Amino acid sequence: MSGKTDILVTGYKLEDGREVTQGSKYRNATDKGTEILTEDEFEERIKKLSGNEEFVLGQRKATLESIPEEVEVV
Repeated sequence: MSGKTDILVTGYKLEDGREVTQGSKYRNATDKGTEILTEDEFEERIKKLSGNEEFVLGQRKATLESIPEEVEVV
């Protein structure tokens, strides 16, 4: 987190399994009043601002594309 950070995008858990709210970056963002978005909220914002409802974050897209066709994604 630097003074130039406008938005912190969080995952669901930290690498060590703790909740994201326990991380130092999250605490710094909260202290500084930095906007905090989940990955889903960030993806939705990009869809809305770009007008591209098909947009999928890169890692998710790669994951979905690697699923065999015979597997139904629900």
